[in-house]
Amino acid sequence: MKKLQAEGLSIKGIARQLGMHRETVRKYMLTENLVRKSYKDRGMIENYFNYIKKRMEEDDSLYLKTLWSELRNMGYPGGYSTLSEALAYYGIRIGKKARNPKSTQQSGSFL
Repeated sequence: MKKLQAEGLSIKGIARQLGMHRETVRKYMLTENLVRKSYKDRGMIENYFNYIKKRMEEDDSLYLKTLWSELRNMGYPGGYSTLSEALAYYGIRIGKKARNPKSTQQSGSFL
């Protein structure tokens, strides 16, 4: 957004190009740094930390979709993307992300 503004695009032009409302673009243009999206229900994952740790120890190639399905069966009310964001927030890396050497975070560092 800031790049488009620097290129001289109008707010209306930026909104059209990014598929956003003009007022949203205007609001973000007035901020120095964009605020990270916050998921209000992220904390509900904390109730399942013991289970997540156990599953990660049992299966080092555990997929997020599998974990999400298991948690849903246990009563976890959050959606797949909420779980993904919560795990990322706590530095928990499973499945492909755990095997990806790009990050310096260690999987399971939350426990």
